[in-house]
Amino acid sequence: MMDSDANLEFIVEKEQAVHWGTMLLPTAPCFTQSLLEQLSSFFADSTDASGATFKVLRSGKANVFNLGGDLAQFITLIEQQDESALRVYAHQCIDVVYKMLHGAEHNTTSIALVQGSAFGGGMECALAADVVIAEAHAEFSLPEVNFNLYPGMGAFSILHRQVPQRTLYDMVISGKRYTAAQLHALGVIDLVVERGAGEQAVKNWIKRAQTKSQAHAALQQYKLMQNPIASGELTEVVNKWVSAAFDLTVRDLGIMKRLVRAQQHAYYSGAT
Repeated sequence: MMDSDANLEFIVEKEQAVHWGTMLLPTAPCFTQSLLEQLSSFFADSTDASGATFKVLRSGKANVFNLGGDLAQFITLIEQQDESALRVYAHQCIDVVYKMLHGAEHNTTSIALVQGSAFGGGMECALAADVVIAEAHAEFSLPEVNFNLYPGMGAFSILHRQVPQRTLYDMVISGKRYTAAQLHALGVIDLVVERGAGEQAVKNWIKRAQTKSQAHAALQQYKLMQNPIASGELTEVVNKWVSAAFDLTVRDLGIMKRLVRAQQHAYYSGAT
């Protein structure tokens, strides 16, 4: 059943304990502030007497999950030297990530269904989910190094708990693209399925978890207890990221502008 208050950027469909959140990306393939506000609301505590809730995040745009931060806005704010506004945006990002990471506190499991390109903040958001299910053609990348910056919205905190330090370093410094199969081999992605099979794979995964509900809930809570990511950790990283953004050179901003054009091309062409 579709929420009546859903707008053109984000649609929520509820099937009892399963909430499907679809990013429509109507104007750009990235996280606008409006989309971030809706994601924050979507992942907020919604526990009720019915028990466990599963929240699935996906994209309605073919071949694009999300290409990350709103680079066009970043450029404008940096050129205007509006550090406070960029900090507000960055904190909106980590607010969503934190809520996804801590869903187990409210008996909520977040699932990212990636059916296309997840770059930069798009990859960070996907990895913040308790479960990542990707179709085989999906690609992932942390490209911030290309304009002399680094991922600031959770990648460090999440990945250093999943992969060796050397692997994390290579992922950030290289900026290269990874296939779903490559990240699955690293233990970063939970399940890879064929193109078009993602939605059914999510339903199958949820059905199994619901069948073994007590064990599932205990495992989710144990994972959070053993590898907690505190709000303060995310905040410290993102504040340093904001400061670093204002040290970018004219050349760095020029590269960022070219990436904005590339984002738009990928969005309108549907290419990965």
